[in-house]
Amino acid sequence: MTRARGSQIAGLAWTHASAFGGAVADRMSGSERRVRTDSVSPRQRRTRRWAAIGVLPMSWITVTTSWMRRSLYATTDSRAMVVVRRRSVGTDVALITILAVGFVSLFMLLQFGCVLLLRAGYSVAVALSQCIAFAYLLLALWLMIAAILMIWQGSASKSLAAVGPETPAGEHWVVESLAARTAADGAAVFRLAVRTVRSMPAGRVLVAVARTPELQAGYVKLGFTPGDHQRVYSVT
Repeated sequence: MTRARGSQIAGLAWTHASAFGGAVADRMSGSERRVRTDSVSPRQRRTRRWAAIGVLPMSWITVTTSWMRRSLYATTDSRAMVVVRRRSVGTDVALITILAVGFVSLFMLLQFGCVLLLRAGYSVAVALSQCIAFAYLLLALWLMIAAILMIWQGSASKSLAAVGPETPAGEHWVVESLAARTAADGAAVFRLAVRTVRSMPAGRVLVAVARTPELQAGYVKLGFTPGDHQRVYSVT
């Protein structure tokens, strides 16, 4: 098991965005495949890339909050990642709130600096600082919107849906965000998931929601027990 380092966050955010954005692009274009493949047209490849850029803020928040919770595991080249975290929506909301407050605070400091420059009469510096502050505000809004999407459509909803009546009682930990940068990296993320699951301490109940029946079958190969609505669980 290899817990991700802080220096890997940028690369892992792109890995997560490539996997998630690619799946979204395939679904939107009607070319979604049961098994992901890199053998697509140049147009579809460009669509995947733009979709990855679009979801990058959400991926950055997912990766950052998972790293802060020490629940992010990755290969050394950052091309494959797995998140195994305790089932707690409240903690996710708290971490995202901290990130949002940090961005807003930095924006306010930039505005305060603009006021000081304005009093000093540096008009060019003021104009430049205002442009930077405005761009920073747009970035903060973009990240907060991504945070809302992550809470309601991402890991929070998975955490709520991963436990059903067939799931054993105990300390539930959610396995999610199995992401590979390309289809060629799929074997690497599977090996990483095997190492991560096998290294979990005894007594945990690992739960997950598979996006497709094929992915549920992959969890079963890892030793998980299938449940209803493509849920799976495993007691360590």
